[in-house]
Amino acid sequence: MAFSGDTGATNDVSRGQMAEHAAGRPRAVNLVVNLPSTLRKMKTVLLVDDDPATIEAWTICMQDADCAVLCAYDGNAALALLAEHRVDIVVSDWMMPGLGGALLCQTMKNDTALARIPFLMISGHPNPPAFVSYDGYLQKPVDMETLLSAVNRLCAAKTRPLY
Repeated sequence: MAFSGDTGATNDVSRGQMAEHAAGRPRAVNLVVNLPSTLRKMKTVLLVDDDPATIEAWTICMQDADCAVLCAYDGNAALALLAEHRVDIVVSDWMMPGLGGALLCQTMKNDTALARIPFLMISGHPNPPAFVSYDGYLQKPVDMETLLSAVNRLCAAKTRPLY
């Protein structure tokens, strides 16, 4: 899975710098680092899902909307990326092996450095988990227009500036 573009951002996937998941699938993929100063106004989206096809579809949608993208295949990998990168929103699946979306969201909301980052939960379950303080919820399957609209709405509603 390689993504490219003319943004001037680096793509660690093409250099093979991924942390390997136990199943041979990467745990986290750093798709965008060292953004040029001219592009720092674009949204940076962290996508979290254990399904590579879902990550790929969401990534294409976000990149087509001129968003910078970081990807993780579980909550622990997402937290590692959040420790290294500023993001404007986290879009996460609910059910994943290891640290799932609900615990990822709860961990973020309990951390003062991460609590203000909007969290969009996505799941195949018709009823969202009531015990999690996510900022938005979409049920799978999600069409890309709905996903992008939710990301834009949640990013516009947050109180801190992008950079």
